[in-house]
Amino acid sequence: MSKIPNRFTGEVMFEDENLNIIDLCVKYKKNLSRANLSSANLRGANLRGADLSRADLSDANLSDADLSGANLSSANLSSANLSSANLFGAIGNKEQIKSIQIEKYNICYTVDILQIGCERHTVNEWKSYTDEDIRKMDGNDGLHWWEKWKDWIFKTIEMSPAVK
Repeated sequence: MSKIPNRFTGEVMFEDENLNIIDLCVKYKKNLSRANLSSANLRGANLRGADLSRADLSDANLSDADLSGANLSSANLSSANLSSANLFGAIGNKEQIKSIQIEKYNICYTVDILQIGCERHTVNEWKSYTDEDIRKMDGNDGLHWWEKWKDWIFKTIEMSPAVK
């Protein structure tokens, strides 16, 4: 039987004897605020738009998870595996995932990944992209935006780095 307890009270929020933890999370994804999902294997889970605010996701495997549009504010993501997670439009927790909105683009970054809009690459890859690379991603409008904001984005990451 899979159970999802409340992070703070320990009271069982959701349980189902026929569903594994991923399916249980997907079924109740809009209501996972304050859930205790520490050490859960959520690899590849579709948590698009989920309310994970104040959830305990410490040590959780969220690699390849779809967290687009998810609310992760005040979530505990310490030691969580966020590799290849889709963070498009996610609200970060201000520690492991930071989020910024600049004009038409939502920006999320972790200790090594920077997602701008739907484009997700390592911070070092972003730093190495040429104007032509950026133009291929989003045309001339994207290039003009990038020229205007790239130095500020990298300075922000430097001054307010995400933690593991």
